[in-house]
Amino acid sequence: MARALPSLAAFICTISFSLTASAAPPADYQLTFSDEFDGSVLDTTKWIDHYKWATSLAGSTVINEELEAYVDNAFQEQDSILSIVGKKQQGSYAGQTMNYTSGIICSSFHQKYGYFEARLKVPAGKGYWPAFWLLGENGTTGVNEIDIHEILGDNPAKAYMTVHWGPSYSTGHQSDSTSFTIASGPDFSQDYHVFGLQWDANTVIWSIDGTERFRHTGPTGVPQVEMYIIANLAIGGTWPGAPDSTTVFPGSCDLDYIRAYQYVGGAGVDSGVTPATDSGAGADGVGGQGSPSTSNGGGCGCELGRTTRDRAPFTALALVALLALTRRRR
Repeated sequence: MARALPSLAAFICTISFSLTASAAPPADYQLTFSDEFDGSVLDTTKWIDHYKWATSLAGSTVINEELEAYVDNAFQEQDSILSIVGKKQQGSYAGQTMNYTSGIICSSFHQKYGYFEARLKVPAGKGYWPAFWLLGENGTTGVNEIDIHEILGDNPAKAYMTVHWGPSYSTGHQSDSTSFTIASGPDFSQDYHVFGLQWDANTVIWSIDGTERFRHTGPTGVPQVEMYIIANLAIGGTWPGAPDSTTVFPGSCDLDYIRAYQYVGGAGVDSGVTPATDSGAGADGVGGQGSPSTSNGGGCGCELGRTTRDRAPFTALALVALLALTRRRR
């Protein structure tokens, strides 16, 4: 019996360590897209290195007064991690010379409704602005944007979650948002965390590490179009402000995986996440990174005023931990 105690302790420690290794997808959802980043270079059959509304990096547009040049060599893939690396160096982008370089990936894949998830770690530092989000596929009209998370590097314990809608970003733009702050434990720059989003015709549900953190109930504001996946590391801009003397370069947004699922079950949708106490829709809030293309309504997402409602953390389900133990992820 005494010999079994160390093993039991190790098992308990493993459960505690693995709580954020992976959140179980909702019931009755089938995998439709994934990148585990197991190669040595970015998989260009799955990703492009510029916004899809632009024809190329050179043909892109600087939005939100950001300070980075998105470049095609900002990616490092090793040990099953894709790092989007931000550097303090000059780069050419959208016909301009910028003082920082970084990267963006947009999926060739697009899907209407489903569950989307990424496990990642963000950089800390003034001016860093990492995001994991969905944007309406080229050809859709109006504003169709869901920010699964946006994090500001000078407060890496807080994640913002937002849905945007309206005729365009410049006219009739509306949004619903909240934020969640880690009360204790490793913040989003110190350890990997799992960010999930469940989206159907009437509801958008955000989760962090398997626990629901925000819910928008429609149908008003819920996108009804095909959307594609974006992960990027912006530097500077109207919201985060410019880097300062305390910002350490290079910095990276490190992605363990990105996955998408489609609902294949019958009537009713299981959210697959632990409900939060307050899950009602929030007030008009965070302005996202957006798109200046005419197909998505013109203009770009901009900060229109912010109302946030932090939610208290909940204990993760032991079942999630047990499922996580079966995965090879760190």
